[in-house]
Amino acid sequence: GGKGQSTVENNRMFKNLGPGMKIQHDAAPTVRLNKMKVNGQGGIQVEDAAMGMIEENTLAFNTQSGVLDWVS
Repeated sequence: GGKGQSTVENNRMFKNLGPGMKIQHDAAPTVRLNKMKVNGQGGIQVEDAAMGMIEENTLAFNTQSGVLDWVS
């Protein structure tokens, strides 16, 4: 199958136990202008063969890095 190429824009992701957002498998979204703060892991976690465009997001006060690249 083809890569998931959705757009995630202008959202607020606060106080999650894990990351604010997880991008995984072969997804390739555009993630822009979101606010991800005070999450239990990173602001954005990227796993597996996922890719995409991450631009102009606010990632602050998360327990781990703003963008985490995890190899599984």
